[in-house]
Amino acid sequence: MSIFESGLAGLDTLQAIVKDLSAGRSPVMLTGTGHIHKILLTHALAARLGRKAFFVVADEAEATRVCEDLAALGENALFLPAREISLRQIDAASREYEQLRLGVLSRMVTGDYSVIVATVDALIGYTVPPELLRDRTIRLVRDNPLPVRDLPSALAAIGYSRCDQIEGAGQYAVRGGTIDVYPAQNASPIRIELWGDTVDTISFFDILSQRRTDPLPSIDIPPAGEIFSENAEELASRITALADSLTGKRAAIVRENLLQDVDRLRGGAPLSAVDRYLPLIYPDCATALDYAPDALIVVSENAKVRERLRTADWQLQEDIRALLEEGLLCKELCRYQMDAEDLSRRLEQHPTVFMETFARSNTDATVRSLHTLTCRQLPVWSGSIALLCEDLQDALSRHMACIVLAGAEEKNAQTLAEDLQKQGIPALYAPAPEKPLRDRVLVLRGGLSAGAEFPDAGLTVITHGRINTTRRKRRHVRHAGAEIHSLSELTVGDYIVHAAHGIGLYQGIHQLQVQGVVKDYLKLQYDKGDTLYVPVTQLDLVSKYIGNKEDVNVRLHRLGGQEWQKTKARVRTAVKDIAKDLIQLYSQRMATPGFAFEPDSEWQYDFERHVEFEETEDQLRCIDEIKADMERPVPMDRLLCGDVGFGKTEVALRAAFKCVSQSKQCVLLVPTTILAFQHYNTLVKRFDGFPVQIEMLSRFRTPKQQERILQDLASGKLDIVVGTHRMLSKDVKFRNLGLFIVDEEQRFGVQQKERIKELAPQVDVLTLSATPIPRTLNMAMSGIRDMSIIEEAPQDRRPVQTYVLEHDNGIIADAIRRELRRGGQVYYVHNRTDSIERCAAGLQMRIPEARIAFAHGKMSEEEMSDIWRQ
Repeated sequence: MSIFESGLAGLDTLQAIVKDLSAGRSPVMLTGTGHIHKILLTHALAARLGRKAFFVVADEAEATRVCEDLAALGENALFLPAREISLRQIDAASREYEQLRLGVLSRMVTGDYSVIVATVDALIGYTVPPELLRDRTIRLVRDNPLPVRDLPSALAAIGYSRCDQIEGAGQYAVRGGTIDVYPAQNASPIRIELWGDTVDTISFFDILSQRRTDPLPSIDIPPAGEIFSENAEELASRITALADSLTGKRAAIVRENLLQDVDRLRGGAPLSAVDRYLPLIYPDCATALDYAPDALIVVSENAKVRERLRTADWQLQEDIRALLEEGLLCKELCRYQMDAEDLSRRLEQHPTVFMETFARSNTDATVRSLHTLTCRQLPVWSGSIALLCEDLQDALSRHMACIVLAGAEEKNAQTLAEDLQKQGIPALYAPAPEKPLRDRVLVLRGGLSAGAEFPDAGLTVITHGRINTTRRKRRHVRHAGAEIHSLSELTVGDYIVHAAHGIGLYQGIHQLQVQGVVKDYLKLQYDKGDTLYVPVTQLDLVSKYIGNKEDVNVRLHRLGGQEWQKTKARVRTAVKDIAKDLIQLYSQRMATPGFAFEPDSEWQYDFERHVEFEETEDQLRCIDEIKADMERPVPMDRLLCGDVGFGKTEVALRAAFKCVSQSKQCVLLVPTTILAFQHYNTLVKRFDGFPVQIEMLSRFRTPKQQERILQDLASGKLDIVVGTHRMLSKDVKFRNLGLFIVDEEQRFGVQQKERIKELAPQVDVLTLSATPIPRTLNMAMSGIRDMSIIEEAPQDRRPVQTYVLEHDNGIIADAIRRELRRGGQVYYVHNRTDSIERCAAGLQMRIPEARIAFAHGKMSEEEMSDIWRQ
């Protein structure tokens, strides 16, 4: 029993709900609950009922927050995403999101969860029945016989696609007795080595280096997709029978389209629009609820959930209507998800609780019992001991039991307990408490998104901030050197370079038997017919030739010759000459004294605790490297390199706050007006609550506003200014500049960069770029400039869904509606300015509910600004 469960055990409302649900009086409505109360009550209810839980919300942002809070309470919480239904023929599509969902369903089949958090979209969609998913999951055990006659054929039957080398989930590769497969639920692909019909070894392997990593005793391989047909001929027969049964005016058109798919199936081609035939593939359709038949269902804010359900149903019906008109669907193939009535009926079959902030009467299900809870949601503790003591003294005066969550580190909890004791608060650090204590304060490790007060239970929870415990353990191990990353792009005939033997010609991967052991080797052809076989375990010794492949002057080296050694010697000499000049240039800057910032203050810690997302390990490392540079008495000159969306801006904001918190000014230079506007909004939001003055200097400001900003900048009233090339003008003066941040350095020319050096000869400079220019990258790689690299994607970064197909107005309208449904924005790229307005009008006609604007390079600055700021 957790401390929160025991703390709420005496709550009369909780006991009444448990009694109602145990007696079959369901659904139950509970009003008066905020977000954090729903989390704590779900945690306690599931434990009291001895059931797993299904938490249903309206949108993905809330689902992510719920999942993180439940994980912080120790729950094995999984987020189940919704699946996009593809009803149109597509030549190629990425399936990462479906595979994430399939991984969760696979864990639900095995019971490896305690709470499932899902949007209503994810809940209502029809999917593979759990019995079929369980039966078609292939379980392999080391040293045991194969459970199937032919493993590659079995993998193909459950949706895996064969390839030469695995690049992503849902693929498999075969090389003799070695089979690589990438199941959806795994963080890394699996290598299976067979000895006849017996599984010899099972292990994870690195997708880049192809090296085995952690061994496994067994592995479960579920199907690669939710909608799959093991027998193409059987599905073709069902489609044919449906086509023959059609009658009516449009029957001939529909029949023709159906029979085209039959021909594809019988010709061995996969159906990209296989979702159309979901009712034929799974006559007894299942939903995610069928994977948790006895679970407690908690619906958060049912009015929002029902509104989202109506939107999803309207979207689907619009898609179906268009396809029916085009003759691509018939009424027998229109069941893809539950409607509101179906969902209400299913919820009444489960123990269900509607948790609402306010009492509402508009629910589709018949509520059997109504309860109201008196409670209060508390803001996250800001870090001030004085404010914490004030809140705790108020709670203790009412004889409450108090729990304070002090953050991730155990030492922080111990220190906080000691500090509270010094202030006269009866506090105790409790590493593993069983229950809260009246008139006492228990300090624990951990964090939630908000605090909570339950007066009727005599419980107050104060939190320092949420700790995300849902991070997936990454099994990918990065190896030193960049050479390995390009090998997956090699094709037969490419030039590659061996560190010891020079340039050779790649001839593919060959299997050789050496001393009775069969291994994979790279075959390299050298001059005079020489051949070199390189084991795949020595991939770090080879790299891809980066010169011009078509250059007829590319010469192969001879094995054992001296030409390669002489070439390396000449290159070393040339590099030394270039390095001397650059080192002299940058040594002058390093010899110039700079400002040494002080170590992080309490304000810095408080600012960093308010970050909305959990930092990746790469981000934390880069932050430490930049702070260490800023604390040195020499000017910083560091390049921060990372892909789009990997968190470079957040790293830069940490440096900016360190600068302004020590009474220095900071500049963020960007190449475009739009990017300046975006960064300005980010800064205002991120620095909210801190006494930091932020402004933007760009065309979005009038001449009078620009004049005022320049005056404030020169007088020191402004702490941070975001600007475009306008920041490099001669009239821009600073009172006490401490940090110069340049975003997208590759977009600035030589003249602008010289002006930056002129403005900041003794100032720390941080450059951000996803694609640095060759000279900048070379200087960073050679050590002349410092470089920090972010290679790790954020944990919750949504995978990019890519579709390749011919232009189709129906698909375009479908895609735009889906994005609007989730509250997003759409960019539609058109190739001609003279017809772009006509294109926008056509989109508006097909999607009247959308607000559509168009922009192009021939517009004036004022017109562009008005459009981008809408």
